[in-house]
Amino acid sequence: MFIHDSHSLKVTNVNKNNNMSQSKDKKPHMPQPATTLMRHAVVKPKTALKHRVKAVGHLNAAASATLQPKPSVHALDAKRLRHAKQVAKSPAISRFGKILPARPSLPVFQPVVIESKPAAKQPLAAPTTTAELLQRALEGATSHQQPHKKRLPSRLAKKVAERRITSISILAASAAVLIGFVLYANLTSIQLQVASSKAGFTANLPSYQPIGYSFAHLNYSPGNVAMQFQSNSDSRAYAISEKLSAWDSQTLRSDFVAGIGQDYQTVQTAGHTLYVYGKNNATWVNSGIWYQIKSDGALSVHQLVELASSM
Repeated sequence: MFIHDSHSLKVTNVNKNNNMSQSKDKKPHMPQPATTLMRHAVVKPKTALKHRVKAVGHLNAAASATLQPKPSVHALDAKRLRHAKQVAKSPAISRFGKILPARPSLPVFQPVVIESKPAAKQPLAAPTTTAELLQRALEGATSHQQPHKKRLPSRLAKKVAERRITSISILAASAAVLIGFVLYANLTSIQLQVASSKAGFTANLPSYQPIGYSFAHLNYSPGNVAMQFQSNSDSRAYAISEKLSAWDSQTLRSDFVAGIGQDYQTVQTAGHTLYVYGKNNATWVNSGIWYQIKSDGALSVHQLVELASSM
């Protein structure tokens, strides 16, 4: 009974040990903490300086030593000099040879340039036949010596031609407009010059022009020039006539103004006498030309005086 119990006890113990080992194996492996270096115990290696070894000796021995001077460069050794003379030398070596005397420099001759004058051309005799004339023309022709002009491509040449045509047309149009403007601005003066040549005397155009009126047309005949001015807003108008006459201011008043009526005004302006009569009409004589302004009330007396003074 006792033996059985001990065996069972051993078996149970073995089972327990197996169970404990298995349980230990089943436990997870825990990482160990990192071990750091003990830097306080580690010292950085240092480079040791080299110790110079000084020879220590007796001062009396150094003082007693005899110093031999170095042979000078200029003092040559006799043995080495005799050996150098016995060495065979190549005749091609001339570096340390004897220095030859310098050769005298030869004179430098400058080339002489002889200018040859072209011979005077003798005048050629006049050609007597057509063949000689053609031959001389061919000899004197220089058109073949002119550089050849490169032709532009067809598209580029077409564009250049179109640009030239456009520029020429623009210039022509601008010139036409300018000429037209100049002619329009000077049309009245041109017509007045033509009328003066036909009338036989120099007709005058007044520099003063009442506001609201413009030049309408011009009539002329031998000895007579008439100008018409029209209002820009209504039917009012006035006319200026110029005629050749032998009258003076006195004969004008007695022969013309007095015959119209006694109701007239005399105004002195620009060195001549102006007579205002009727419905604001005016007349005067100056340098053999009889002037008349017929307004029929369209102009004032002040405007009549300004017109007479500007002519």
